[in-house]
Amino acid sequence: MKPRNILVIIALLAACGYIVSLQFPQKEHLQQTPQAEKSGAAELELKIEQLNDLLQAIIQANLARHRAEQEKPQDDLMQKLQEVTAQKEALGQELIQAKTSLGLVRPMKAEENTGAKSQDKSRIENLAKQLKEKEGALAALKGQLNQENVNQQAASRNLNRISEELKMAKNAKSALERALSEAEKEKDEDKTTNTSLRLEINKSEKELTSLKNTLGQSSKEKLSLAKELEEARAASREIEKMRKETEQLRVKLELLNKTYSDLRNEYLRAQEALKENEIEAGRRADRILVLQEKLAKAEVQLADRQLKYTEMEKESALGREQNVAVQLEREELKNQLQRAKLRLNELENQSSQILKMLRPAGDAGVALAVLSVVEPPKEESARIEVELVPAGDTNETKESAAGETPAQNVTRETGK
Repeated sequence: MKPRNILVIIALLAACGYIVSLQFPQKEHLQQTPQAEKSGAAELELKIEQLNDLLQAIIQANLARHRAEQEKPQDDLMQKLQEVTAQKEALGQELIQAKTSLGLVRPMKAEENTGAKSQDKSRIENLAKQLKEKEGALAALKGQLNQENVNQQAASRNLNRISEELKMAKNAKSALERALSEAEKEKDEDKTTNTSLRLEINKSEKELTSLKNTLGQSSKEKLSLAKELEEARAASREIEKMRKETEQLRVKLELLNKTYSDLRNEYLRAQEALKENEIEAGRRADRILVLQEKLAKAEVQLADRQLKYTEMEKESALGREQNVAVQLEREELKNQLQRAKLRLNELENQSSQILKMLRPAGDAGVALAVLSVVEPPKEESARIEVELVPAGDTNETKESAAGETPAQNVTRETGK
């Protein structure tokens, strides 16, 4: 308890004792007025109850202060534990990724294998450093938990001390009640005998006015202390919650220790797997060298075949040019044939006009015979489309041109 609160309690107890000392003159005054006697006794009882309430409010306020002082380190500890658990989970995920990367090693080139091995080694070293850091953080958290347990024990001692103070306050209340009962007995006796204390009653009235002023101040303090009492009750509930939270934190700490041991075992297994992979990587490097030699030989053979293929492409280009010239000549001949057909059609029209002029039947039969002799056989008309490929095309166009025949380069459209 703080010195200020102790002084307030002492002042209140002194006021209680002062009230008890002032009860006797009031009783003489109550002998003369029975209604005033009843009202004065009721006021004294109310004042005693108010003082008891004030004592309890002060004690509860002290509990609230102790609770507020202990709540801050508990919150910090919870945050640190949450951070450590999150870091543990991230570390476990990184170890799982390292295991999967080690299990999925495939044959590559020598430079890529050496780069991957160096990356895996650096990752494992970083993970080992992080594990050491987490071990230090766990040790620090354990120390903080021990310190928190010590603080809780101190708080429990404070609670015991406050409970003793409550008992003392209850004893004081019982003493006040006994004094009140004795005062009532003395009041009954003074109803028949006390007539000479009127002067003292006047003095006591003056003192009562001053006491009323002090009680008015104490009532104001009571309002403020009532608020503190409500806060203290809420604080007691929060203390129970904090105890439950500490138990949960202990369970989490045990789980963290278990996960830490599991992660350490996985780390040792990963190191063993890395050593085995390094041995197998050396073997694969030898195989890769042999395959590189075979690949070099295959590249030389491919270059020879490409040279032969370019020569064949040149020859096919010459053949295509000759084929185009032949197709152009054929097109000219077909054009001449078409012109001849047009001329024959004109002659047929002229002959038909002549036959109309010659209407006898015999002449018509002769004309038809003449037409059948004169009319040449109908031939198909064609259109030729020629595709010219330049000599400097890419390899893809050359391959497509070399694979086609001259008949495929020309598309024909036939008609009657």
